[in-house]
Amino acid sequence: MHARAATKFQQLNLVNKSREELEEDAELPHWVVHPHDIRAQVWWSFIIVTVVVTLFVEPYNLAFSEYPGLYPLGSPDTLFALASFLVFAADLGLNFFVAHYDTHGDLVTDLPSIAAQYMKGRLWAELVTTIPFDWIVLGALGLQRSNSITAWYVSLLRLLRLGRAYRLYSWVTLMAYRQTISLLVLTLSRNFALCFFTVHWGACGFFYIAKQSGFAAQSWVGANMDWVGGGSSFDKWIYSMYWSIITFSTVGYGDLHAYSVPEAAYVVVFMFVSIGVAAYFVGTSVLLVAENEKKTGAYRERLILLDEYAATHELPPAMKQELQGHLQLHFSSAETSDEAVLGVYPATLRRRILLHMYSRPLRCCWLFGGCGQKFLDALLATAKVELYMPKVDIVTAGDQVNELMLIVAGEAVAISSSGSAVCALPDGLSLAVDDGAGDTSSGGSWWEVHGGDGGRQREVHSGGSGRRSEVPGARARLLGAGDPAGEMAFFNETPCMESVRTTGMCRVLVITRALYQALAADFASSTRAVLDNLLARAEQMLRQGRDVNCCDYDGRTGLMLAASKGHGLAMSEVRQAALLCSAVSEGDLQLLRRLLAAGANPNAGDYDKRRPLHIAAADGNLPAVRLLVEVGAADPSLVDC
Repeated sequence: MHARAATKFQQLNLVNKSREELEEDAELPHWVVHPHDIRAQVWWSFIIVTVVVTLFVEPYNLAFSEYPGLYPLGSPDTLFALASFLVFAADLGLNFFVAHYDTHGDLVTDLPSIAAQYMKGRLWAELVTTIPFDWIVLGALGLQRSNSITAWYVSLLRLLRLGRAYRLYSWVTLMAYRQTISLLVLTLSRNFALCFFTVHWGACGFFYIAKQSGFAAQSWVGANMDWVGGGSSFDKWIYSMYWSIITFSTVGYGDLHAYSVPEAAYVVVFMFVSIGVAAYFVGTSVLLVAENEKKTGAYRERLILLDEYAATHELPPAMKQELQGHLQLHFSSAETSDEAVLGVYPATLRRRILLHMYSRPLRCCWLFGGCGQKFLDALLATAKVELYMPKVDIVTAGDQVNELMLIVAGEAVAISSSGSAVCALPDGLSLAVDDGAGDTSSGGSWWEVHGGDGGRQREVHSGGSGRRSEVPGARARLLGAGDPAGEMAFFNETPCMESVRTTGMCRVLVITRALYQALAADFASSTRAVLDNLLARAEQMLRQGRDVNCCDYDGRTGLMLAASKGHGLAMSEVRQAALLCSAVSEGDLQLLRRLLAAGANPNAGDYDKRRPLHIAAADGNLPAVRLLVEVGAADPSLVDC
């Protein structure tokens, strides 16, 4: 890890704890303080406050104090100077006992290593900003009690203490990565503080130059002595701030200006500094506001593209409205998206989080009963979670389902009939379904769920305005967390025989067929358990009285679909002959082809030994004859008895 990255890691990893809590993770020597120790952070916060006060007081004392050194000893200026010196000297010594993170991100607690690292870095900067060079030089020259121009020039050495501002910069950088203070508030506070101290230092410099000239008539103070020269030091500071702020903001009124070459030179330098500070202030503020508006701008741009797309392709209004809803959902739910939030984290940590959130629905799902934990972990690692709006089709009847879908949050309704019905649902619910025959432009059916809780009623409809009717025999299911959707169609690779529509916001775990097949190759026993659960579910449906001869939206039975996929026909020869002869007699070549593909015997005879080829020849059905002979390899030599 790079040194700067290690520093940022330490900043981002800041969690203040007591020493006892910290020693649970890392053993600390008796005299070593953890950088995240609450006591260390309290002391550090006190240092930050002292730095802020120093940034204001030191330039102020340089410009407006009567004496430059430690004279008189009882004055507030001298007392503050002594107190701040003791505080920073104590901080300098304490830093030799504070642990730190090295370039590898490891905590260093060895005292010699801590001292070596401190001496290679911040020690020298803190020595320069702590040692009172102005006091030393003034004492050596015997100017401690002097008020001469030379003494005030020597006193400029006190400005070295402004180098402590790096502590404040470190604090602002740290707070930028924490949520204690809003980023907008932090940025504006930082910018205003920078502007204030720039103007304050400029004001102190203006008055210092005038003081060094003896407040001569060729200085801005001497030229305006009638209203600047009198009053307290605070009044003089206010006038100095006035000139500094109008110079900083380039709003000059002509009442104050430079009267000497030193003042003019100082104004030039101050103006260049002001331009840089003002540019930084405006740039960072605008960038922050623009960043906040970036998401809204991206949404509006996508919305404009959607309008143009809908107009170009003449999409129906209902379909366009549905697309707009999904677009709004995408932008408003980014913080709940697993991919958006967890994308930066290691795979092992992502798996742990996903397992924490979705393991319960997986364990409750009947489809994955008996599957190993490693299989479920791998399933979560390869799956993605999609968010669906209310009243949106997850699966539509007739769709080819190429994803295995599992509802992990929310509810949906699955209906397996193209007509309308009032169907029984769990927990005393009933479902009224409308086929939307009156108006199919809305793209959906009208569904209504009635509950038995004190007469409450829940509507689940897509906005269709078709007629309502009640036809017995339709079936519907209320799906919740842990229920799969379209699972039969996914595993059988056949069109789905039911529509699944959300009743509210719904989160669905989705895994593609390719990824599932890769898992099946690695976890054979678990995928076999899935198929066994699927078979047991089908047998349970048959025991509950499901009609095996019921048809889907296209008039196909389960037997036809099984035949189309090449599943073997486990039935007697007479039964096979009856199905083949019926298909030939009705001229259903598609069914005949499916039966042959499923392994039906083209030479099978019925109860009186009649073969399908006999029926085709007797009816003069040449296409059926060719299909039986060429595809099914029927024997034309067999005689009809």
